Amino acid sequence: MALAAPTPSPWVSADNLRAVMANYALATEGGSVLEHSGLTLVNSGVSFSAFNAALLSGPAVERPVELQARLRSAQRYFRGEKMPWSFWMPDEIVSAQARESSSVAIRASGLRWVAQHEGMIADELAEPVRELPALEFRRVFDRATRAHFARLSSSVFDLPAPISTAVYGQQGFWRGTMSAWVGYWQGHAVCCAATEPAAGVIGVYSVATHPSFRRRGFAESITRHALGEARSSTGLHACILHATRAGQSLYRQMGFRYSTRLDVYVSS
Repeated sequence: MALAAPTPSPWVSADNLRAVMANYALATEGGSVLEHSGLTLVNSGVSFSAFNAALLSGPAVERPVELQARLRSAQRYFRGEKMPWSFWMPDEIVSAQARESSSVAIRASGLRWVAQHEGMIADELAEPVRELPALEFRRVFDRATRAHFARLSSSVFDLPAPISTAVYGQQGFWRGTMSAWVGYWQGHAVCCAATEPAAGVIGVYSVATHPSFRRRGFAESITRHALGEARSSTGLHACILHATRAGQSLYRQMGFRYSTRLDVYVSS
């Protein structure tokens, strides 16, 4: 009889997310990562809220007053830096009591809700249920692949093109711990995916397929490739991701299961 997969630490998803977000501080010379009062504060130096993040670092938030205090600290920091910012709240490290009353603290900090993602984890990937397209994969590092990754991210994640280029087009960003790949179909850059090895797992991020090339299996193909490369290079095996509603069915089909919920807020 197969053994049940072990329950992951509640901090795995949050710690991997903090690690991947720290890469954004490498995009500009003015970027920084600050650990302060139970928060990791990532300042990319780029004036775009998603790339300037307040993330919970520990201990877990048990009382509403603790969440209020951390959000006030984040607000003061980013206000002093004159940067728009975002707050990423995984529910497994915030108590039910603190979550239920979080709207008061969030509004007081000048934040508004923009997205909810389903955190998912897999120990083994299921076999593909269909034949996947044979893409050409190139690791992101040189000017061309950086530009292609930036354009794909802009087209899929509602990033203004100059902002996407200001981060993903910069060589410094790719000197961090995140690795990424672009998939090419008949010479066209059609999809991308990134991985972050941290907290004992491989995090999958920035999975995107150009709108003109969807529903052809490209997202699954590049996700499997990126994970395979990360597993080979790091020796890590378990993998996590944060799925939008649109991507959840694909990831379940690939063998991922629910692990947490992640709410994202941005400054108004």
